[in-house]
Amino acid sequence: MNHYNQEMTVGFKEHSLTKDFILNCSSESVWDSLIRKDTFTLHQIWPYRVEFMNDGTCEMSSGEENIHHGPFMSFVGVMGTVERGCYRDLKYYYGSYFLSFRLIRPYRLQIWVKELEDRRTAVTVRIDSYVKPYLYNAWTFMQNIFWSGFGKWIDRLTKKRIRNQEITYTN
Repeated sequence: MNHYNQEMTVGFKEHSLTKDFILNCSSESVWDSLIRKDTFTLHQIWPYRVEFMNDGTCEMSSGEENIHHGPFMSFVGVMGTVERGCYRDLKYYYGSYFLSFRLIRPYRLQIWVKELEDRRTAVTVRIDSYVKPYLYNAWTFMQNIFWSGFGKWIDRLTKKRIRNQEITYTN
C-alpha cells in the first residue's frame, strides 16, 4: 500500500461531502486563487496553519507535499493530479486526523472549477474521510459549517486580487 492511498481500517465508515459554489468571477481568476499557495498560507485563522514543502514557488504542483495543522488536527498530504484551470487533487497521508487518529481520518480533497455563463464560475469541493460510525452525522454537520463560507471567501479574495492587480490571465 502506498502511504497516500489510504485503505479504510476496520471500525471506520467512509464519509464524503460535496459542496457546490457559484462565484461571480471568471474561472481563470478563481483558479488562480485556488492554486496559489498564499491563498492558504496567508489566510488561515490562528492557531491553524498551512505549510508547503517547497515555498519557493507561487503555485501548487503535482507531487508537492503540504500540511494543514493546528489544535486537534493534522492533515498531511501530497498534491495529486493538477489539471490547469479545472481540477486539483490533494491526497492525505495515512496518519492525518481530525480530533484524534482514532476518530476521523481525512484521505482526499478534490476541487473542480468550471466556467459558467456571464463569466461566473462553479466550484465543487469534495472531502473524503474515514469516520467512526457514531461520529458520521456530527462530522457531516461540522463539515457543512466549515465549508459553508468557502465560496464567499474565495469570491471576495479573488475580487480583491483582481482590484489589486495580483491576478493576471488571458482570455
